[in-house]
Amino acid sequence: MEPETWSQKPGFSKKPGFLFSYWDTEDVNFQYLQTNAPKLLNTSDRSAQKATYKGEIFPSEQPAGIYAMNSLEFFQRDREKNPKGIIAIDLLRWEA
Repeated sequence: MEPETWSQKPGFSKKPGFLFSYWDTEDVNFQYLQTNAPKLLNTSDRSAQKATYKGEIFPSEQPAGIYAMNSLEFFQRDREKNPKGIIAIDLLRWEA
């Protein structure tokens, strides 16, 4: 029997409808974001974020709901609180 892959587990999809992500607030120009990306700062309006960014985006230090952890810690765990991998994208080094 073949080993089970992540896409075969209940609740997972090979083509997810959206993503969850977080961002580091260090060295961020909040005035610029307020003017140019206000939905990014309004984490209480998740439907607006999904419509604009195809997912939900949270500041890394923001508390994650009822869990005793911030967004960064939350996204590093699966539903059973087991560690899982995440990726980091450094946009400053990614410039074309």
